[in-house]
Amino acid sequence: MDKTKNKNIKRVIALILVVLLISVATAIPFLLKSNTEADGSAASILSGTVNVETINSEVIGGGTLYSENETVISVPTSVKLTEFLVNNGDYVNEGDAVAKVDRVTVMLAISEVQSTLNDLSKEIKTESSASTTEKITAEAGGNVKAVYASAGDNVQDVMLAYGSLAVLSLDGNMAVKLVVDSDLKAGDEVYVAWETQKVTGKVDSNLLGELVIKIEDDDYPIDQEVTVSTIDDVVLGAGSLYIYNPWNIVAYDGVVDEVKIKEGTSVSAGKTVITIKETGTSAYYKQLINQRHKYEDLMFDLFKMYQTETIYASTDGMVTGIDEKSVQLLSYTSGIKSEIVMLSNAPNGNDEISYVNRIAKVTAKGQNGWGLIVDPTDVEITDYKNLSAVVVDQNNMNEISTFNPYSSEYPTPVYELKDGEWATVELDKISIGDVLLFAGDSEGNVIWIVRMESAKPQVTPNDQNGSGNTGNTGNNDGPSQGNNNGKPTYNSSDFLKDKYRVPSSSSRGNTTTSNSGSTSNAEVTLDLYSLDVADIMTITPQEEIYLDISVNELDVNKLKVGMKAEVKINAYSTEKFLGMISDISNQGTNNGGYSFYTVKLTVAKEENMLAGMNATATIVVSTESEVLSIPVEALAEKGHTTVVYTGYDEANKELINPVVVTVGVSDGNLVEIKDGLTAGQKYYYEYYDTLVTNNQSGSSFNFSFNRRIFF
Repeated sequence: MDKTKNKNIKRVIALILVVLLISVATAIPFLLKSNTEADGSAASILSGTVNVETINSEVIGGGTLYSENETVISVPTSVKLTEFLVNNGDYVNEGDAVAKVDRVTVMLAISEVQSTLNDLSKEIKTESSASTTEKITAEAGGNVKAVYASAGDNVQDVMLAYGSLAVLSLDGNMAVKLVVDSDLKAGDEVYVAWETQKVTGKVDSNLLGELVIKIEDDDYPIDQEVTVSTIDDVVLGAGSLYIYNPWNIVAYDGVVDEVKIKEGTSVSAGKTVITIKETGTSAYYKQLINQRHKYEDLMFDLFKMYQTETIYASTDGMVTGIDEKSVQLLSYTSGIKSEIVMLSNAPNGNDEISYVNRIAKVTAKGQNGWGLIVDPTDVEITDYKNLSAVVVDQNNMNEISTFNPYSSEYPTPVYELKDGEWATVELDKISIGDVLLFAGDSEGNVIWIVRMESAKPQVTPNDQNGSGNTGNTGNNDGPSQGNNNGKPTYNSSDFLKDKYRVPSSSSRGNTTTSNSGSTSNAEVTLDLYSLDVADIMTITPQEEIYLDISVNELDVNKLKVGMKAEVKINAYSTEKFLGMISDISNQGTNNGGYSFYTVKLTVAKEENMLAGMNATATIVVSTESEVLSIPVEALAEKGHTTVVYTGYDEANKELINPVVVTVGVSDGNLVEIKDGLTAGQKYYYEYYDTLVTNNQSGSSFNFSFNRRIFF
């Protein structure tokens, strides 16, 4: 009895355990589902009907506004301002006064420029007689693809025939360019074939109907005619092979001395590849001459600045970059007076400079300079534009001297007033009988010469040959001695030797040259003759402003120069501005496996539209009217196809009835349905506000997004 009872109890316990196990097993999925829902955000189920819409295909990009052709107004650092006449944001016209300067410091700058001109002149003289053998070195390593020049060849003849002396390939690639309408993308493989050769190439770019194919070079000939076809052997067209990344070795004068490279060999960066002799003046010499011209222009500008004590705008535009506490302002600068005391000769200690001025008359001209009779009396002048009060006393011109404005040290500038403005006078335009005002500083440096047309004295009967009191013949062979009727004897000393001495050239370092004596290579530094300048303001033209956007290689082919763009500026979020594509780069930058190209937009500038503002451009590349459309989010992927779900199982909480669709254009919000759905048909899709992804370490990354795009 006890045994039977025990067996029944065991059966009941076993039955209870089985029921519990089944219950637990049944509950596990629900527990797991609850945990999953607790860990992440559930999708919302949205629905809609297929509508007929107009869809614009757009390219959108952002960037920062910038200006071009800005004019920076600079002055030598020794020039100090007394005040700004404009403020940041002001609009000025060319010729408007923008700042006032201190005349004393302008004189200091003039002295510095003159010293630099002296140094340049000496270097020009030295360089003109230096050896002119030039060495051409490789800018980068590469393979020698072609050599056109040989020793003894005239450089100009070779350049005329071939466009270069030799050509290097810098990256070891050849290319062929086709004008063809193709859907190929960068990176797609194609075949390039000629004669018995057939190699695999890759599409480098497909931009505006121009297809560029690149192949690895294996000593392939330049200009080889090739045929390009797809991997399926569909012929795309024919073209000529060219060096994808060439470096042309060029020169412009002289005779080839030695060619140090051969076709088919490699060259390392910095190696001498060709030497040129008999080049005439070197490139360095030409740079020196060019720099000297710039300093001559600066001297003229400083001269006008001294007269007016004013700086003027050189173009129309908006003023920026003014620093009200600039060190160029005298109120924020110390030590100015001690800097310029050496230039001041005022006995009362006034720091306003008074030039040392002498009046002289030209009595002879020649290659060696001018013969002069000079008034030894210093003339005090406060306004060089008003010389009517200057007394020209020919009887007091009792010093005889000579002055060479063509001196190898520096040619002295000559000015004259024309219609109230200063104009330069060519030295060969100076005539015998001209009266000149020589202006110099207290150290005896001739700064400039003024031709006093209105003050030219009349030639007296005793001076019929135009030689003044010298009594010389007035010929053009240079100054000569003659009977002076009791006046001081003519001598060949420099003009006003004691007063107007030419300053000794200051040391500015050494100019390095190559072993061949050439000074045309990059070793030479023209900074030895640079003058420190300070930027005081910038004037930006107001007609246009620019925006660069980066466009994917898949979209850049849709764009063309001249297309309009709608530009939104973050600072003016409610306004829209009109822009236009003005340039499309043909060189892409790889990023994440795709190439991106810079597209430049020109925007009509509005008031308060400033460089540096962030902006976004939208370019409509095509418009499709009355097409079937649904939201981009309604697209889903199933296997390798794009589908749209046309049903929803409420009981099982799942999307059903997927329909395979063919999509067309999209504006990022709506997508065209070309096949699979009909107007008015209902669709369903899941929409997530937040996506939670767990990485292996267990930390979570949250990504917020508005839509999912599956194509």
